[in-house]
Amino acid sequence: MAQTRTEFTDSQKAKIFVRDRATCCFSGANLWLLDTPLRPGHERDWVDHIRPSSRLGKSDEYNGVCASHTFNAKKRNNSSDNVYLFREGIPTVTHFGIFGALSAQQHSRLQRLSHLLPEDWYFNRAIGLVFLAFEHICSVEWGYDAYSSYERKETYWFSAAWKKLQLFQNLKTSKSLESRGIIIQADATTDAWLSLRTAATEIEFQSLLKPLQKAYRSNFRAWNRYFHDSKTPAKKRAALKHAENAKGLSGGDTLRCIREDFALRPFSAHQ
Repeated sequence: MAQTRTEFTDSQKAKIFVRDRATCCFSGANLWLLDTPLRPGHERDWVDHIRPSSRLGKSDEYNGVCASHTFNAKKRNNSSDNVYLFREGIPTVTHFGIFGALSAQQHSRLQRLSHLLPEDWYFNRAIGLVFLAFEHICSVEWGYDAYSSYERKETYWFSAAWKKLQLFQNLKTSKSLESRGIIIQADATTDAWLSLRTAATEIEFQSLLKPLQKAYRSNFRAWNRYFHDSKTPAKKRAALKHAENAKGLSGGDTLRCIREDFALRPFSAHQ
């Protein structure tokens, strides 16, 4: 008889997220979304069974690790794929053997995120659900047919985000994110996310999301025009110029990422 799959509770997910310092155990990816630029390509946090549930693995804190959505999907039920670069937010012997010592930036991030509290997971998950709503809206506008057929529309994701935010509001302590030194980016995007903490109603919540959605839309268009719709160096240059002139681009996050990618591509003089 097949083993019935069991899932982690929100409380367990929150504790594992905190214990592992919001870091994917397989890749070291930063899953704390307040550090993420307002653009496509963010990684959602997940909890992966060390021993798969289908193979009698329990859904408890001892059998769970923090993983990015990408790596959780990659592993599936393959328990032999447990090659960890991080455990409980600390680099493993495997990490040191492959990559050597942590960079100063990585070390600083792990130290900062060691001050996370379980309540923060609910706020992080609310942001992640908002990202999904934004992505769905923009993908339909951009003409990605796969998104238009999804059963779950943006209204579902916005509603789910509001419910997670309410749980965060009910759990939050007097120790704010700011007082714990977890916030490092002082910009308009971060301020807009943090403003959600005081939303008293779902209508107010939706209103506070409007500037974030506007900026995300501009970034989404610039991002996809550059990475997906520009097949030649000349078109990429044109797309980069368009991104530089785009109105509503927030904080330069998309431009910075595009420029970094652009700089890595070798172009001959005649191009």
